[in-house]
Amino acid sequence: AEGEFDLVFDCQCYHVVRQISESKAVDAVRRCLRPGGLYMVLTGNDSEPEAGPSVLSRKQLTAPFIKSFDIEAVMESRFDRTLHYDTLDRPPLAWVGLFRKRLELDASAWSSVHDAWAALLLGLRAPPHHPPSLDKLRDSLVRDANGVQRPVTIAIAGVGGGKGPVAAWVVRLREFLEQLLRDGVFSDGRVARAVLVD
Repeated sequence: AEGEFDLVFDCQCYHVVRQISESKAVDAVRRCLRPGGLYMVLTGNDSEPEAGPSVLSRKQLTAPFIKSFDIEAVMESRFDRTLHYDTLDRPPLAWVGLFRKRLELDASAWSSVHDAWAALLLGLRAPPHHPPSLDKLRDSLVRDANGVQRPVTIAIAGVGGGKGPVAAWVVRLREFLEQLLRDGVFSDGRVARAVLVD
């Protein structure tokens, strides 16, 4: 089912699948995860190209994920020992990447603030708020009862020139989430933030 998983772990698959279609590989991972879900990938590292599987540079690993994911960590590691790697002095270098899926919203499809609220609450899997309000949104985010992992970045596209009631609502949402962060509302270190991605 689309968007139902909290974690996708990929051990030496991405570097092969990306050769067929990098965008389709990233999109497949994106469709599997809920907003805030994690993608952990183990792949070859080009710092040691003479041994091991297909290798990627750090940029080749991270660049395809920048639009739909936050980069949580990219670390050098080594592959586990295998029968083949036991013939080497040590297993080859690897990258371990950890990416967190953003909630992607398209403001160009919203004709009213009501549409904006509906898209946000649906994307967050939050219960409908009647009438919707930032205070009710805060309560929902704090309770975390809606099945979306935290932290989550809400990436909003299509705001354009930033005029009108929908653009004003987006600005209020960003300011509201920034204030929650400053106030330390999420005592366990979780974060919810909004970014514009036009």
